[in-house]
Formats: sequence, structure tokens, C-alpha cells
Amino acid sequence: MFWMLLASSFGFLKLIVLASFMDAPDYGQYVAIFGLATLGGAIASFGLIERTIKQYPRQWAEGQRSEIVDNAKAVLKTLLLRFTLLTSAGMAVVAVGEVSFDWRHVACICLLGLLSAWLSIFASLHRAADSREVLRTFFLWRSGLGFLLALIGGVFWGWFGAMSGEILAAVLTSVYSTSALRKLYARAPEGIHSLKADGARLSEKGHGSLYVAGMLTASTSMADRALIGSALGSSAAGAYGVIMLLPQVFQMLVNVVTQYIGPLIIKFVHLRHQDKSRISALGMQAVLLALLALIGVVALLLGKNLSFIDAFLAKFSISDISVVLAGMIAAGQIYSLIEFHLIANDGERFILVASVFAGFLFFILFATAIYQSLSVEYFVGAAAISRWLQVAILSWALTRVKLST
Repeated sequence: MFWMLLASSFGFLKLIVLASFMDAPDYGQYVAIFGLATLGGAIASFGLIERTIKQYPRQWAEGQRSEIVDNAKAVLKTLLLRFTLLTSAGMAVVAVGEVSFDWRHVACICLLGLLSAWLSIFASLHRAADSREVLRTFFLWRSGLGFLLALIGGVFWGWFGAMSGEILAAVLTSVYSTSALRKLYARAPEGIHSLKADGARLSEKGHGSLYVAGMLTASTSMADRALIGSALGSSAAGAYGVIMLLPQVFQMLVNVVTQYIGPLIIKFVHLRHQDKSRISALGMQAVLLALLALIGVVALLLGKNLSFIDAFLAKFSISDISVVLAGMIAAGQIYSLIEFHLIANDGERFILVASVFAGFLFFILFATAIYQSLSVEYFVGAAAISRWLQVAILSWALTRVKLST
């Protein structure tokens, strides 16, 4: 668990260190291009990546190693074709149009977008396999190399150097992952994994709903700072961004947990294992996360007695109520764990419903706050309310599906 947390923390630390060393315009271009590349990698999959989340663990549980590999190869080729067409279109626009970006922007966005999508497929392959050590090493390569090479490139060559570092790190991680996966998937199925699940659920539908739900949920975290910046100015957007660091840390923690238990949940449900403690375990995870969020809020408030923390919070005009509301959002990050239980039980439609309602409420509350020119605290509160609406709908949905354990 420690090494997975370390791997996840590299991305968080990378942004802080690069912001310290790079000029503001360079850093702005870097985060904008990196965000577009990551978003492009997610959008261009059109559900292909989301399908693998459930499909690969189920196939692994039945010993269908060759089927997984064949499907992964086909998905990788499809993504390559799509990004080749996107790159060609982007380069044509640069060549004939009056645009504010050049070929380097197009190349970085499309190449890193492709590699990001590929790494998502590699991650699904690693999660499906029963090897925590290899999964841990994969994420250490992915995050550690990105941190090191982007930092070196950004310090010496600005945004293009940072992006080049990101791309090189993704290429090297892909090479390592390919080698590790060959060894994992060459092993003969053993024990229960070689058996066909009696009456196992074979439905692989739902990836379309999961794809749309993911885009809706991502849109709230991608649009919030831009909306606040356009309405209240860059200072307010900066304050909001600092406040949201607390939920981001807890999202990182939840992501680490789901890397381990998510595929296991899918396998257990698929093979109809009788494990009655699974629901109670989810409740304990929710309670633990809420307690950790409470500890984080208390620690941050008590930290105001330290001069450097108080000065940092005062620099961005961050109030105590903002910290408390951020803690509520942090505790609400349990939503992604609930989603894995629903995915395992073919409940992707409920995930889509929760994302639609939460996203709708989020933008309504944000629009109201913008229209009324309210303070940053109201925006943080709006994000907290929409997140907990999502958690409430997902929790209700979990009681509706017929769990097999």
C-alpha cells in the first residue's frame, strides 16, 4: 500500500515542483496541454477503455488469457488509428489556418493522448492479473518516471521540455509494461481461475454508460476552476484550486485502494463467491475515509497556529469554512469505491444516473453562484453538495442490485 501511495503522490508533487521552477506562462501551457492530452485520451476511447475494467478481470477469472491479449491488441490498434487521424487533422489546421498553436502543441497533445489511452489499457491488464507486485511496479514506473523526466525537461526547456519528458516517460513505461505483461499472461491458469464460473454473469454491456458517466464526472473537476476564474478572476480560481488540494489527496488515496480491491470485487461477483462481509467492508471503508477526512480538516485548522501555514492560507484568503467544506468533498470520494461494486453487478446504468444528476446540480449551483457573484466558499459548498448527491444515489443503487455474495 505504501508504494502505491508513493506512486500516486508523484503526480501531485510534480505539479507543485514544476510550478515553483517554471515561469508562469510556461507552466500555464504545460498544464493546459497536459490536461487536453489526458482528456483527449479518455474521450477518444469511446468506451473501449471502460469495457476492459469489467471484461478483463472476468476473463482472467475464467483463465481466458489469450482472449484478453487478443482484445487488448485490437484496442491498441484502434486507438492508434484514431489518434493518427486526429494528428493529421490537427497538423492540417496548423498548416492552413490562423491559429494560436503550432505543430508542437498538436504533436504533444495527440502523442501524449495516445500514450495515456494505451497506459489505461495496460493498467486494466495489470489489474486483471493476480500480481500486486507487478501492478505496484507499473504505477511506480508510470508516476516516478513522469515526475523525474517532466521535472528535468520543464526546468531546462520550459513547457515543451516538460511535455517531452511526459511523453518519454510514457514510452518507457509502455516498454516495461509490455515486457511484464508477456510474462504474466504466459503463465498457465491455475486453480479456480482455470474453471468456467457456474452460472457466471457474462454481460459485458454497460461500458457506454460508464464512459458517459466518466466524462460527466470529469467535466465538473475540469470546468470548475475555469468557471470561477472567468467569473471572479484568477485569484479566486487560485484560492479554489488550493482548497481542492485536500479532496485531491483523498481521491489519490481512494484510487490506490480501488487498484487493489476493484478487480477482486469483479472476480468474486463473477464467480459467485459467498463473501457476506463485502458489504460491511464497504461501510467500514466509508467510515474510515470519513475519519481520515476529519483528521485532515482538524490538522489543517490546527496548523494555522504555525506561522508558515497561516501565511500560506492567508495568501489565498482561505477561510475555515472552506477547509471544512473541502473535508466534506474529501469524504465523498468514496463514490469511486461504490462504483466498482455496481460495475461488478452490471449496474453501470446507476452510475450514469448518479453522474447526470450530480453534474446537473453542480452546474446549476455554480451558475447561481456566478450570477449572484458569491464568494469562493459557496463554490466549494456547491461542489460538496453535488458530490454527496452522487454518493447518495450510488448508495441507494447498491441496495437495488441483487448482489451475488
